[in-house]
Amino acid sequence: MTVAYYLVPDRKTNLYCRISDGKDRVTFSLDYHVNEKKWNSKKEELDQNDVHYFTLGEFKDELYTKYHLLKATDEKNLLGILKKEAENLMNGKGLDGIAESVFNLRNKDYGIPPYDEFIKAFEKHSG
Repeated sequence: MTVAYYLVPDRKTNLYCRISDGKDRVTFSLDYHVNEKKWNSKKEELDQNDVHYFTLGEFKDELYTKYHLLKATDEKNLLGILKKEAENLMNGKGLDGIAESVFNLRNKDYGIPPYDEFIKAFEKHSG
Protein backbone atom coordinates (compact mmCIF):
# COMPACT_ATOMS: atom_id res chain seq x y z
CA MET A 1 0.00 0.00 0.00
CA THR A 2 1.23 3.47 -0.84
CA VAL A 3 -0.05 6.90 0.08
CA ALA A 4 0.80 9.76 -2.28
CA TYR A 5 0.04 13.46 -2.17
CA TYR A 6 -0.22 15.63 -5.26
CA LEU A 7 -1.55 18.96 -6.47
CA VAL A 8 -4.31 19.56 -8.99
CA PRO A 9 -3.27 23.10 -9.98
CA ASP A 10 -6.55 24.39 -11.43
CA ARG A 11 -8.61 23.62 -8.31
CA LYS A 12 -9.26 25.99 -5.42
CA THR A 13 -8.51 23.24 -2.89
CA ASN A 14 -5.72 21.64 -4.86
CA LEU A 15 -4.08 19.12 -2.51
CA TYR A 16 -5.14 15.51 -3.09
CA CYS A 17 -4.34 12.12 -1.62
CA ARG A 18 -4.13 8.82 -3.52
CA ILE A 19 -4.02 5.48 -1.72
CA SER A 20 -2.91 2.56 -3.88
CA ASP A 21 -2.74 -1.16 -3.25
CA GLY A 22 -1.57 -3.05 -6.31
CA LYS A 23 -3.88 -2.04 -9.15
CA ASP A 24 -6.57 -0.69 -6.80
CA ARG A 25 -6.63 2.99 -5.87
CA VAL A 26 -8.78 5.69 -4.35
CA THR A 27 -8.27 9.44 -4.51
CA PHE A 28 -9.80 12.30 -2.59
CA SER A 29 -9.31 15.99 -1.88
CA LEU A 30 -7.71 17.05 1.38
CA ASP A 31 -9.68 20.30 1.14
CA TYR A 32 -6.55 22.43 1.35
CA HIS A 33 -4.98 24.99 -0.97
CA VAL A 34 -1.23 24.94 -1.53
CA ASN A 35 0.73 27.60 -3.35
CA GLU A 36 2.58 25.65 -6.04
CA LYS A 37 5.82 27.41 -5.11
CA LYS A 38 5.48 25.97 -1.59
CA TRP A 39 5.04 22.36 -2.76
CA ASN A 40 7.85 19.84 -3.29
CA SER A 41 6.40 17.42 -5.82
CA LYS A 42 9.38 15.04 -5.67
CA LYS A 43 9.07 14.59 -1.90
CA GLU A 44 5.28 15.07 -1.94
CA GLU A 45 5.46 17.50 0.93
CA LEU A 46 4.62 21.04 1.93
CA ASP A 47 7.11 23.78 2.67
CA GLN A 48 8.42 23.29 6.22
CA ASN A 49 6.88 26.63 7.25
CA ASP A 50 3.38 25.47 6.35
CA VAL A 51 1.20 24.83 9.40
CA HIS A 52 0.34 21.37 8.02
CA TYR A 53 3.86 20.23 7.14
CA PHE A 54 3.76 17.55 9.86
CA THR A 55 0.07 16.79 9.41
CA LEU A 56 0.69 15.01 6.10
CA GLY A 57 3.24 12.65 7.67
CA GLU A 58 1.02 11.93 10.65
CA PHE A 59 -1.93 11.28 8.36
CA LYS A 60 0.13 8.86 6.28
CA ASP A 61 1.18 7.04 9.48
CA GLU A 62 -2.46 6.73 10.56
CA LEU A 63 -3.46 5.30 7.18
CA TYR A 64 -0.61 2.75 7.22
CA THR A 65 -1.51 1.68 10.76
CA LYS A 66 -5.19 1.26 9.85
CA TYR A 67 -4.28 -0.59 6.64
CA HIS A 68 -2.16 -3.15 8.49
CA LEU A 69 -4.83 -3.68 11.14
CA LEU A 70 -7.44 -4.26 8.42
CA LYS A 71 -5.12 -6.49 6.38
CA ALA A 72 -4.68 -8.78 9.40
CA THR A 73 -8.46 -9.30 9.56
CA ASP A 74 -8.84 -10.26 5.89
CA GLU A 75 -11.23 -7.33 5.48
CA LYS A 76 -12.45 -6.74 1.93
CA ASN A 77 -12.51 -3.34 0.22
CA LEU A 78 -9.52 -2.06 2.20
CA LEU A 79 -9.13 1.10 0.16
CA GLY A 80 -12.79 2.01 0.47
CA ILE A 81 -12.54 1.60 4.23
CA LEU A 82 -9.35 3.70 4.32
CA LYS A 83 -11.02 6.45 2.31
CA LYS A 84 -13.91 6.44 4.77
CA GLU A 85 -11.41 6.57 7.64
CA ALA A 86 -9.76 9.58 5.98
CA GLU A 87 -13.15 11.29 5.63
CA ASN A 88 -13.84 10.61 9.32
CA LEU A 89 -10.47 12.08 10.31
CA MET A 90 -11.12 15.18 8.17
CA ASN A 91 -14.54 15.59 9.80
CA GLY A 92 -15.54 18.11 7.13
CA LYS A 93 -12.50 20.32 7.91
CA GLY A 94 -9.86 18.96 5.51
CA LEU A 95 -6.31 19.01 6.83
CA ASP A 96 -7.40 21.04 9.84
CA GLY A 97 -9.72 18.18 10.78
CA ILE A 98 -6.94 15.63 10.29
CA ALA A 99 -4.60 17.64 12.53
CA GLU A 100 -7.29 17.81 15.21
CA SER A 101 -8.31 14.15 14.97
CA VAL A 102 -4.77 12.77 14.98
CA PHE A 103 -3.81 15.05 17.91
CA ASN A 104 -6.77 13.78 19.90
CA LEU A 105 -6.11 10.12 19.01
CA ARG A 106 -2.44 10.27 19.92
CA ASN A 107 -2.86 12.19 23.16
CA LYS A 108 -6.07 10.82 24.69
CA ASP A 109 -4.22 8.44 27.02
CA TYR A 110 -1.82 11.09 28.34
CA GLY A 111 -4.21 13.49 30.02
CA ILE A 112 -3.68 16.14 27.35
CA PRO A 113 -6.87 18.10 26.68
CA PRO A 114 -8.60 17.85 23.30
CA TYR A 115 -7.12 19.84 20.42
CA ASP A 116 -9.46 22.85 20.66
CA GLU A 117 -8.88 23.26 24.40
CA PHE A 118 -5.14 22.72 23.98
CA ILE A 119 -4.92 25.43 21.30
CA LYS A 120 -6.93 27.89 23.43
CA ALA A 121 -4.64 27.27 26.42
CA PHE A 122 -1.56 27.59 24.26
CA GLU A 123 -2.79 30.87 22.77
CA LYS A 124 -3.71 32.23 26.20
CA HIS A 125 -0.32 31.46 27.73
CA SER A 126 1.79 32.39 24.72
CA GLY A 127 0.12 35.76 24.20
